[in-house]
Amino acid sequence: MWDSRMFSIDHQVCNRNFLGVIGSWSGILCKVGLLNVYAPQSGTLKDQLWNSIEGVINSLDAIWILFSDFNVVRSQDECFGSSFDASEANSFNEFSWASDSYLSSPDLNLKNKLKKLRLDIKAWTCKRISDKNSAKDDLIRQLGEWDVRAKNGLITEMDIPKREEWIMDLNHLDQIHRDDLKQKYRLKWVAEGDENTNFFHSLLK
Repeated sequence: MWDSRMFSIDHQVCNRNFLGVIGSWSGILCKVGLLNVYAPQSGTLKDQLWNSIEGVINSLDAIWILFSDFNVVRSQDECFGSSFDASEANSFNEFSWASDSYLSSPDLNLKNKLKKLRLDIKAWTCKRISDKNSAKDDLIRQLGEWDVRAKNGLITEMDIPKREEWIMDLNHLDQIHRDDLKQKYRLKWVAEGDENTNFFHSLLK
């Protein structure tokens, strides 16, 4: 799912409505927690979920990043096409304020840390894609040159294993690309799925 040289997992957390990992991110001294949240529709269940998330954040010393569909708005101004529930909004705002408190400390500017983290992820992703494309182009070029030499009768027995190795490497790069696309589609379904949490979890298996 990710490059273990950039992020290594210490342990995982799992709940009916969230999945998360905690680990070490290259270049960041603090532990980093990544939590993917999918909130239910019920206000009572939302309150239980906020409490559960607070418990996780409280129990582990880390920079926390939440990827979420909270299924709630902070104020009536954000409500479009549906009724506004003031009680749910107040509960969520209290949770959000508390979470900010948990995530803050005198020597840590969370906003700047997260901004740097986003930039690092973007730069790493771009480099990873560029490296894969460059490696694939090199393999295709080498295979093309091998085929030309083969047509001219210039291939030796020592050259045959090289072609097989290049083909294996090319297939491996193609598999990585397919896995990346599969992961993107999984995340898209998580973001756009419905309230069926069994469906939500099955997409991540």
